[in-house]
Amino acid sequence: PAEIQAIANVVNTAYDIGKNEVAKPVGLVPKTNMVDHKAVNWCAKDANFWIGHNFNNRLSESIQKTVIDNGMILGLGREEVGVILKDNLNAYYNKTDAYWKGLAATVINRARCFGGVSVMEQAMVEEYEILAMMDERTSPFCRMMDGHIFRLGDAVKARDDMLNASDPEE
Repeated sequence: PAEIQAIANVVNTAYDIGKNEVAKPVGLVPKTNMVDHKAVNWCAKDANFWIGHNFNNRLSESIQKTVIDNGMILGLGREEVGVILKDNLNAYYNKTDAYWKGLAATVINRARCFGGVSVMEQAMVEEYEILAMMDERTSPFCRMMDGHIFRLGDAVKARDDMLNASDPEE
């Protein structure tokens, strides 16, 4: 109904004002022109990208270069990077738009997570806690994860297992 939409508009506006006028100026929200160099480095190191059951170094390098140049350096979103991946690779691998967008998001998210794990490992962190921004936009999964504490060693092992995988089943 109109009342619910009006309330949602007010809450969204308040959220945006808080993020842009309060959090960004003091560094609590990254500015959009910042490049996460640790994530870029991990993406460049991680050569395990495949489409379906197809894997080879040229395919991985093409995915890496597209995601790093367009998603991580230029700051394009997963939809835009997905379109570029589709333009570059769809002639060889006929997939849906959702597939290409998902591939772009997966590569970027994995690189950011691996970069974060690497930083915590270098800082000799033993545990980390998930703290969700609890508002109307918070997903049920993020609500469930809020407050959970994890051992960094488990994240390091998962990262290393993924980096050492030679096919999707691994």
